[in-house]
Amino acid sequence: MKKQIERVALFHNRFKIENAAQPTASLSKEDMELRHRLMEEENNEYLDACKAENLVEVADALGDMMYILSGTILKHGLENHIEYIFDEIQRSNLSKLQGDGTPKLRADGKILKGEHYFKPNIKRILNRPFILRVLPFNFEQKKEREAAFAIRKEVFVEEQNVDAREEYDGFEASSQHYLAFADEEAVGTARWRMVKDGTKIKLERFAILKAYRGHGIGLDLVQHLLDDVKAYNLPVYLHAQEQVVDFYEKLGFRKTSDRFMEAGIGHYKMEWLIR
Repeated sequence: MKKQIERVALFHNRFKIENAAQPTASLSKEDMELRHRLMEEENNEYLDACKAENLVEVADALGDMMYILSGTILKHGLENHIEYIFDEIQRSNLSKLQGDGTPKLRADGKILKGEHYFKPNIKRILNRPFILRVLPFNFEQKKEREAAFAIRKEVFVEEQNVDAREEYDGFEASSQHYLAFADEEAVGTARWRMVKDGTKIKLERFAILKAYRGHGIGLDLVQHLLDDVKAYNLPVYLHAQEQVVDFYEKLGFRKTSDRFMEAGIGHYKMEWLIR
């Protein structure tokens, strides 16, 4: 989605089409009606192409719809938020599944909401006073490693009283690490690694600085890892602290163990069942 929006932004720049610098619902009457008319025209062209069973015209209409949608996103200043908004809507839609990852259908085929369903929290994303970025890094990258270790020290060692000898282990070099940035400040971190002779993937060391919690950074950080490990097509699991089980359930994880202690804190093993 980012690539498409960047290309439409280039088009807008070349043709002197102004975009909003910040997220806004307010457009001029002319812009509002133009964006609506363009989307409506392509919707109608798509319908005509389907009726005519013309695949070329179907593809053309869908491509134009994507182009116009990207332009509308730019007009509303949402280019830095739309992927996170999409991910939140995806999580909400998948939360309609039952606990075992299967759909619950009414007799007429309507999808019913499962016990873990939650509404998408779009407002939280739009209210972030910063632009969020999640970037991977390798253990050899000293600057990024030190930033991640500093976050983990503040959250786990100082805040949760985890022994530093347990927090930093022999898997650091073999893990794939990540940093979450609020604008240019590193505020969160996580990692994943192969376990069980390369037959499973474990996500771990999720930490968000206290001052930046409540903005949904953790959800998007975990989502980023899940998107990256999906290509391996391996079982994915984590050890969740008991107070954040609900948090991980929103991402499709389910408890698969009894409560156990780890680093002096109650945990549950959770497996990623909803993909």
